[in-house]
Amino acid sequence: MNLGGFAADVPLVHKFFATDKFPRLFWTIGDLGKPTIAPPMLAAMLIMLAACWLYSVAVVLARLRVIILEREQNANRFAEVNA
Repeated sequence: MNLGGFAADVPLVHKFFATDKFPRLFWTIGDLGKPTIAPPMLAAMLIMLAACWLYSVAVVLARLRVIILEREQNANRFAEVNA
């Protein structure tokens, strides 16, 4: 690859007139068609998605349980102190 043309003493805009590879890349990507995914890969991905969501819900519920238990303990202590 010859990069000597980019070192020439010409305006910057003139250096990029002959480089049409980048625009051709966009046309080539457009001609590829609709992307697809293999059914086993899709199934595995959906199972992992469901597992992550279920784990997140389990963590939230565990934290909620701890908060409720802490509040009950504090309420019982408060009732004992004021009795």
